[in-house]
Amino acid sequence: MAVLSGLAACTSPPPDGSGASADGRPGSSAPAAVPAPTDDVSDQVADDAADDAADYAADDRWMLSLAVHVERHQGEASDRATFDQHVALLDELAVVAADHDVVLNFEAETEFVAAATAFGPEIPRDLIASGHSFSQHSGDRSTSGLTAGERTTELRRQRDALASLGVTARYLSGACPGDGWVEAAADAEFEAATGLTEICLQSLDDAHLPAGMAWIRSCASATICHDPLHLEPAASLHPWTTDSSASWLGDIPDGRLVLVVGQEATALSAMSAEADYDATAAVEEFGALLDQLDAARTAGRLNATGFTISIGPEPDWDVLRAMFTEVSARADRMRWARYDEIIDRARSEAGAPADPPLVYTDTTPDDAGATQGSGRPPRSPGATLPPG
Repeated sequence: MAVLSGLAACTSPPPDGSGASADGRPGSSAPAAVPAPTDDVSDQVADDAADDAADYAADDRWMLSLAVHVERHQGEASDRATFDQHVALLDELAVVAADHDVVLNFEAETEFVAAATAFGPEIPRDLIASGHSFSQHSGDRSTSGLTAGERTTELRRQRDALASLGVTARYLSGACPGDGWVEAAADAEFEAATGLTEICLQSLDDAHLPAGMAWIRSCASATICHDPLHLEPAASLHPWTTDSSASWLGDIPDGRLVLVVGQEATALSAMSAEADYDATAAVEEFGALLDQLDAARTAGRLNATGFTISIGPEPDWDVLRAMFTEVSARADRMRWARYDEIIDRARSEAGAPADPPLVYTDTTPDDAGATQGSGRPPRSPGATLPPG
């Protein structure tokens, strides 16, 4: 079923606003009145988390999360038609996900939050009510060049903007680079950071920077140094907690901020960057990565990781279905999860003795980052996919 089916078919209103409705839903050119936040959605999330925790006791599968960066529809905060196009993509993604029992973790950039506030304040709540999560993506340069104090103020503003839509934003992605990014996120009352990339290493002091990573100091762009953290597989599956931007790569039991490491999937990265790729090989590579991570999980511990896609660009739906099928084929060993559940599980383990130092496995300098093209990434000629 379509989570947002009523929005997917929306069209822009006539210039005179004659299609406006009183509540500002699709067909209206007037910004919607934003309802006062309620606790209903947050209470439902808390109840679901409690149920999930109970279920997990008898479920030793590891958890993987799909983060959806809701971004890159420039001008949607002031143009209803652009916003409606973006929402239609989210709707289609939700339908494809539902067909494969996939839970989504929507992470919205500032412009989408402003657009939703104006034109569709019910959208985040509807997605949460459908079993997904919704939080903040701060990788939109909204904190670039800010001092630690200014960063905290901006992150608080971002949380408040989501709160006005009825969303309790528990975590953020794109939290770095920048000195003090850990402290700012915690001071702004975020509980966790996800989507960590190599640019985050810039804030580490020399004593905590992995050997061979000194080149990261001179990286001038988060777009270039956008590789995920290269940690040995078993360690990469264990979220940890920290208090310090200068030493965050090491576990501090009961630290203020939970850190969840993600993995890179070629197909998702290429779709997000609108770059060419071999779809068949990428799906096979994804399955092999799932098996590698499964072999590395530690019994009796939380095992979790994340993948990311940008929407943004329209993905290749057939490739996405094929990737979801790879996970479904391994459903006895892994399952999709909301980051909310992972955060709760990580926090419940945070008082244990500190994890051993993390081993960094690939120190190759990043000399090419994501590139953006003009259309959906093409598959290689003649490429075929397994049925989704």
